Amino acid sequence: MKNWRDIDGFLWEKEALEIQKRAAGKICVDLGSYKGKSAVCLAEVAEHVYTIDNQFRPDLAESILGHPVTYYTMLTKDASKLFEANSVDFIFEDTSHTYEIIKENILLWWSKLKLNGIMSFHDYGHSTYPDVKRIIYDLFGPVEEENLVGGVAFVYKHKETLR
Repeated sequence: MKNWRDIDGFLWEKEALEIQKRAAGKICVDLGSYKGKSAVCLAEVAEHVYTIDNQFRPDLAESILGHPVTYYTMLTKDASKLFEANSVDFIFEDTSHTYEIIKENILLWWSKLKLNGIMSFHDYGHSTYPDVKRIIYDLFGPVEEENLVGGVAFVYKHKETLR
């Protein structure tokens, strides 16, 4: 079984450890999986991980072997229809980094998140992907300092509706 550190990808140690801390024992969804680094990072501590990528990736399929992961090859908007409202504890969003796609994912997946669940976003504050920070601010307002670790922003669902 692979360890998340053995998989190629763009997740730093401090980000991964914080994700694991907040996702431990939870039902998780990984949106945009690439080679499986984030999926395996979550799977090492989660009850179960549903990883979703819009194309089949052999590296991802190999990486998740032996981990409690279900892999869907489909668009995140289509996958959202497979989940009941309030059924997920933790979501890791790392898809196209465009304002429109991130917004669509938030609007589709927010209802799937349990109250006090966490929706996290990779590449927050990254100069190459300014839309990540912009959409989070537009829909949630500023992210508190303790909910920013490296390039990951953690947003807690304290109410059913967005800002």
